[in-house]
Amino acid sequence: MEKKRFRYFYWYGNDEKRICYWKFLSLFLFVFTFSVEASNSLAAAKSSHSGNGVSSQQQAQTKQVKGKVVDPNGESIIGAAVKLINSSIGTITDNVGNFSITIPIDAKTILISYLGYESQNITLGTQSFIRVVLNEKLQGLQEVVVVGYGTQKKESVVGSISQVKSKELQSAGVRTLTNALSGLVPGLVTQQSNGQPGKDAAAIFIRGRSTWQNSSPLVLVDGIERSMNDIDPNEVETVSVLKDASATAVYGTRGGNGVIIVTTKRGTNKTPEMTLSFNQGFKTPTGRSTFVDSYTTMSYANEAMKNDNNWIGLTSNTDLEHYKNQDSPLFYPSVDWSKEMIKQVSFQTDMNFNVSGGTDKLKYFGSLGYLYDGDILNTSKSDGFDGRFYAKRYNLRTNLDYQATKNTLVSFNVGGSFKQINQPAVNNLSLWKGIYYNSPTDSPLLYEPWVLEQYPDRNDPNASGTRYAWGSGKYGSIMSPITAIYTGGNASSAGFGKQDENQFNVDLKLHQDLDFITKGLSFSALLSYNLNTNYSNTFTRVIPKYRLLPDGTWQRSPEYGGDTDNLEELNYRGTSFNSNTQKLYYEGRMNYDRKFDKHDLSLLGVFKRSERNLVSGSNVNEPFKDEDWAGRITYNYDLRYLFEANLSLSGSEQFAPKTRFGFFPAFAVGWNLAEEQFFKESSLSFINKFKTRATWGKTGTTSGARWLYYAAPWVTGSTASTGGLGGSISTWNVAGAGYEEGPYANVDAKWEESVKKNLGFELGILENMFTLNVDLYDENRDNILMPPTSQIPAWGAFDGKERNYGKTMNHGYEIELMFNKRLGKGFRYFIGGNISFNENRVIYRGDAAGTAFYQKYAGHPIDVKLEMLQNSLFQSVDDINNYIAPPAATQLIEGDIKYIDYNADGKIDANDTAPLEFQIYPRYDYAIKGGFDYRNFSFSFLVQGNQDKNIELYGHQNPFGNVPTGIARMESYQFDHYTPETRNSALPAYHFSGDVQKYNNDYPSSGSRRIIPSDYIRLKMVELTYTFSNNLLTKSHIKSIVMYLNGNNLVTLSPLRQKFIDPEKPIFLAGNGGYDYPMARRFNFGFRFNF
Repeated sequence: MEKKRFRYFYWYGNDEKRICYWKFLSLFLFVFTFSVEASNSLAAAKSSHSGNGVSSQQQAQTKQVKGKVVDPNGESIIGAAVKLINSSIGTITDNVGNFSITIPIDAKTILISYLGYESQNITLGTQSFIRVVLNEKLQGLQEVVVVGYGTQKKESVVGSISQVKSKELQSAGVRTLTNALSGLVPGLVTQQSNGQPGKDAAAIFIRGRSTWQNSSPLVLVDGIERSMNDIDPNEVETVSVLKDASATAVYGTRGGNGVIIVTTKRGTNKTPEMTLSFNQGFKTPTGRSTFVDSYTTMSYANEAMKNDNNWIGLTSNTDLEHYKNQDSPLFYPSVDWSKEMIKQVSFQTDMNFNVSGGTDKLKYFGSLGYLYDGDILNTSKSDGFDGRFYAKRYNLRTNLDYQATKNTLVSFNVGGSFKQINQPAVNNLSLWKGIYYNSPTDSPLLYEPWVLEQYPDRNDPNASGTRYAWGSGKYGSIMSPITAIYTGGNASSAGFGKQDENQFNVDLKLHQDLDFITKGLSFSALLSYNLNTNYSNTFTRVIPKYRLLPDGTWQRSPEYGGDTDNLEELNYRGTSFNSNTQKLYYEGRMNYDRKFDKHDLSLLGVFKRSERNLVSGSNVNEPFKDEDWAGRITYNYDLRYLFEANLSLSGSEQFAPKTRFGFFPAFAVGWNLAEEQFFKESSLSFINKFKTRATWGKTGTTSGARWLYYAAPWVTGSTASTGGLGGSISTWNVAGAGYEEGPYANVDAKWEESVKKNLGFELGILENMFTLNVDLYDENRDNILMPPTSQIPAWGAFDGKERNYGKTMNHGYEIELMFNKRLGKGFRYFIGGNISFNENRVIYRGDAAGTAFYQKYAGHPIDVKLEMLQNSLFQSVDDINNYIAPPAATQLIEGDIKYIDYNADGKIDANDTAPLEFQIYPRYDYAIKGGFDYRNFSFSFLVQGNQDKNIELYGHQNPFGNVPTGIARMESYQFDHYTPETRNSALPAYHFSGDVQKYNNDYPSSGSRRIIPSDYIRLKMVELTYTFSNNLLTKSHIKSIVMYLNGNNLVTLSPLRQKFIDPEKPIFLAGNGGYDYPMARRFNFGFRFNF
């Protein structure tokens, strides 16, 4: 493989990808043909059934009606639908609002409709030209919000619920729902930590964290608990975020961390509408490294060695000149690994075809989607070996609603995603450490063919072609990252794997109106089956790696020995089964919804049960079972006085019988002052909405291990003192096998319980031209599982299981405001934003007996860390002489770090660690969004950011030494370090090795200077669209064509100086140093054809 291959990429990548395009196109043509034929058949059947069809003789007698559709301000409405009642004849308005439609001469009525406006039936007379004024819908009165087990009118909602619509999700510029939600909902924080294709979903938290256990919200898709990570945003109608107890209490032990409800699209009783979309994306890393060359690195390395009095290890001036001039790059390499390994641009392609429509009898929605997310690394497929990171995903969804009788509705849903992730078998962490941590002096990128021509291999005289480099630099034998991918790193063979993750689900729902018993009564039943599978195909081969020595001879890496048989032969190693999950869910509901004059009353009763069977590897787990009984009472009087009560009796087999079920009530009240007559007649009548609401309730969360109420039997052990019963029993210095008693049972184990309070305020001015929503909330959570605080001594040979001891508190606020204005000449603009604040505190976390008061968790955030507090830098010899130095640091110099003797005992040790309010998750999260619509143009943007957030970086204060892999590399920001001439610098003096180097980085455990602010503000999304819509397209059976440009993660501003690290990432410990697959900045160009 030649080096140039790493700099070469294709628009479509390879033959396999081109075949995928043809498959998708063929499938689209088949579905399109079927849909057109089906729509024609349905229209004909409907016309025949209704008796309102138009005969061929009547069609010969037609008339032409022309007109113009405008809004109340007289501005043209573009793309309004004009349709003959009880017919498939229709058209849309052009770019100035005009239309022309040919209809039978005896036609009486046409329907004019447009999204966001009240539809109108126009009775035709003898006129040939009509002018139609469409009024905007009164938002809120008709708008509904998805809530737990149903929907409610927005005006009657008293819980804290936010809802995101499909258009906002599709405009986000990403194809993963969790990432698309970023910045759109106040109180919802998303954190993406990895950009690897197929594994780039963000973690989601609603109103921060109230536990050190699992803090993820419950996610429901069409009412069933499922993952939303692989749902195509084109399939989604709305995403509702339920935040407070009144909204989530009906989910019992599953609703404590909030609930997200994804509702997919359904059909309508309209003429079939088809949409074909194509999107071509381009992506680059959100950050680029600022690593410096070998000459600069080794010059500063010399400085570090002088600080250690290590004169022998200095790089000579002669060698420095070779590094500087690059006259012998094979032996004095200068490689910017991130620049060489990471492309300037990579590609993503996705397509979707969906169709919706139906009749009064049958409504349908269908969707097919395809996504290819390419690799940002300079890798390729060669001779069957595929070392690339990429993902392919296919999405399928069909939602059918059949009106079996006047009172019986049967719904049938089929959905699924089929994803394949390709990646090299090399350890992911090792690979990215190599890219971001290898010294530029370690080795060449690889040995190109000319190297063997110039330096023949004496052991293999006929060798030719490219060889993979095995480190030849001055400091260690670190291999090239490209070598790690194609030779397997330190293993004896390289490989790659294709991981298949498939999700398939089927739902069957029956809704039966029971008006014959009493008006407003109904019953529904739901049965759902979900299947998730995960398995991998692995391929391996043996590829040697080499080092070119200064004398011109070659050295092959030792793990291959002398055997060269079958080198480079690709072998299929078979399929590895990872997991299989099957879930059966069934639910029954009784609902009563009735209006009595000005009284609205709704009653809901729900029973549901789920059983999940998990097979992981060779382990078959006992089924996971959950059961809930839930109810809700909703009442309002004239939309002025609002009341709601929710309750749930929720149980899980995870707990002992006596604590298996929990009762979770919640109550809410609201008052819409703007609906009062005295308010409407006052000088404040321009305020159309003035609603206050208050809620209180209990919710729960199940977490921790199963079967805590069972005692473990006697088990084999490995460590025990003489005379004990644990593991290796030593008698007269002779070790033998032994046993120990397992942890004793916790029969009182139960769920976490939260008491939540919420106070909300909603304001709408001038028919919601200006809106303001404010929420204040408070939560107290207890029963958090944690290890028992009182342990029986180790020599006692047994221990207890987790206990519900932990307690926390959590509070915050959310503010959301929006201004929306329509001006003359078809211009509308909007601007708004949201901000949320969240703060948590530990009340009790089981501090061990004897813990110093200043080291206890109580009163500090959940993510508090005990750190060595580091002060300023030593400025003089006297500074050092007067300092209480820790024993491990014996050669301190000016510029080294001062540690604080926190407990003032005259020494620096672990007892000086103190809580540092380390914020993995931000206290403040905010977003600003805006845009405008002008005729056929539409523009929108979203700015998102957060504040009071930190990351922990390992070794950033010193680029040299054994942290973590014995290398020497530095970034440009590290020029700013202490020297006698730069005493006010941010970073300490540099050391290459020894106790002081360790002292300045992490002695004795960690230091506060490793905690770095990672606040950021970024241009999250920008989109510009243009809609082609006129009669010429209509004659081609195309309703409109939308062309768009958008981007995601476009510009980021942050005080974080490590520019290759995206500040959104939550935390970087010594384990990975922040070195993962980079986050992506995306640019998209696409079309949507509407038929």
